[in-house]
Order: sequence, then structure tokens, then C-alpha cells
Amino acid sequence: MELGLELMRRGSHQVEMSDEGLMAEDVEDCLSVVISALKRCDLPAVEVIAWCSAMLEADRVGFIAELALQSLRAQFQETGTR
Repeated sequence: MELGLELMRRGSHQVEMSDEGLMAEDVEDCLSVVISALKRCDLPAVEVIAWCSAMLEADRVGFIAELALQSLRAQFQETGTR
């Protein structure tokens, strides 16, 4: 999860500096592995929710894996309230 956050910071910075944002898909592809694993993890919901929020905040361009992160956060918000 820490490496995913670092990838978001550095990757979104690279996308921001790029004229065409061509690396956004590459960064999303890498992050999809982490997001998929978290969907099936047994971590406390509060940790996953906090990570998703940190990821969304670290995204300098505001669209890298946005829907996947919002969906994951919503999934764990539902789980955490049951």
C-alpha cells in the first residue's frame, strides 16, 4: 500500500508534467494490481478507506484510477458500517 501511494505521487507528477498525459494509463495499470488485492483483503475497513482517500489526494491530476479508488472506498465504507 505504501508503494502504491508512492507510485501515485510520482506517477501523477509525471503525468502532470507530460504534455499529453500518456503515462496515466500505465500508472493505472500498475495500481490496479494493488486495488484488486485490496478488494479481497482482510485489513480493517478504516485502513483501506484512509488509503483510498490518501491516494485520491496524492493524485496531482485528479483522474488516475479515480473511479476504482472511489469504488473501493465505497465498498469498505459499506463493510465498515455493518
